Amino acid sequence: MSARVNHDAGSTRRGIWLATLLWLAVFLLPAQLSATSQSDRPTGRQVLTAGWVLRPDGTLGKNLAVVLGGGRIERVVPVGRVRREDARDFGPQAVIAPGLVDLFSSLGAARALRETAELVDPDASPLWALDPLHPDFRLALRAGVTAAVVAPEPVNLVSGVCVTVRTHTGGASLDVLRDNGPLVFAFGEGVWRPERAPTSRAGMVHEFGKLVAEARKGLGPERVRAALAGQLDAVVVCPSAVDVTAVRGVLGGRFRKTGGG
Repeated sequence: MSARVNHDAGSTRRGIWLATLLWLAVFLLPAQLSATSQSDRPTGRQVLTAGWVLRPDGTLGKNLAVVLGGGRIERVVPVGRVRREDARDFGPQAVIAPGLVDLFSSLGAARALRETAELVDPDASPLWALDPLHPDFRLALRAGVTAAVVAPEPVNLVSGVCVTVRTHTGGASLDVLRDNGPLVFAFGEGVWRPERAPTSRAGMVHEFGKLVAEARKGLGPERVRAALAGQLDAVVVCPSAVDVTAVRGVLGGRFRKTGGG
């Protein structure tokens, strides 16, 4: 499953490719699981369980329960902290997403979220361009968006990493939930340019093939090697079917593991 981390609250950049990346959900969760004791097991409340629960940092967790009370989400706890007979279970294939997360967002960006010099820059991060006092954060929070997965613009073969932040900034600093992924691979006309290599789709595919070949030999950037080995989550942005075919041709069986979209 590919979480791109794509979103909207006055700050979305959507295109045709974004339709394949959109995986919308929401959360009003605390950053850590509640350490509820056996004596304070929830009673008189609604408890929801499923195969997976979306955490505030955009990752998925198993064996968790969402506790509701008074029409609000109270906490997320291990399923061992609740009585099974009190829970409403949605089945092992279901995902509970308590809260609204803006995925593949540009929320709070004070300037362009792009690296223009390097074709491969796995360490590029949108954090440097985010303004914790940006009015978009307040607007998003009012609309029910509690967090955003902010992504670098997909204009380089390896465009950088996504970061997850809460929309409730609480002052002059960002509440960062995750700062190390997913890694964004990008294909399309924004990646090849006349002023620097690659200058064509064929050149771009060649460069990507070189990157994959190096990774298989244990060479190249560590973050790229981890993503191509399936050890780090990644987003592959393909604006067209031609790009998808090209990526599949290079990655082969690794395509699903990497998370093409």
